[in-house]
Amino acid sequence: MHKTILIIKREYLTRIRKKTFIIGTILFPVLYLGLIFGTAYIEKKSNKDLNIAVVDSSGLFTPPLLAAENISDSSALLTLTNLNEAAISKDYEKLGYNGYIIIPQNTDWKTKLDVKFNSQKTYGSSAHSRSCSIRRASRGRIFRFRTVR
Repeated sequence: MHKTILIIKREYLTRIRKKTFIIGTILFPVLYLGLIFGTAYIEKKSNKDLNIAVVDSSGLFTPPLLAAENISDSSALLTLTNLNEAAISKDYEKLGYNGYIIIPQNTDWKTKLDVKFNSQKTYGSSAHSRSCSIRRASRGRIFRFRTVR
């Protein structure tokens, strides 16, 4: 039994004295933490305020209603526009918008509404958070939100 303990002790000490063990023990946790905090830092630096045009053919949304939502969630600015879908889809970037949301005219609010955030770029969570604002602004009606590029 004593010899077994000596062998285990010798093997343990020879492995710990190797540079690869020391580097792996210190370097991998540091790299892992750097990856976690680095992605959070990059996301925070790249997060910008969005300007989203809302084309509402149904007439549900009004400028005061969207203004209240813009106050409650400042990650993006929802702007009600009078342009039609064809005009806004061509020139939304020239008009200063990052994307646009189309709400169809014959909307049945009792079923799911397919609201699409249309943009040439991917905006991730900030665009998704605005779908929640659209949901709140519609007085709790159910939406299915998806990003279209």
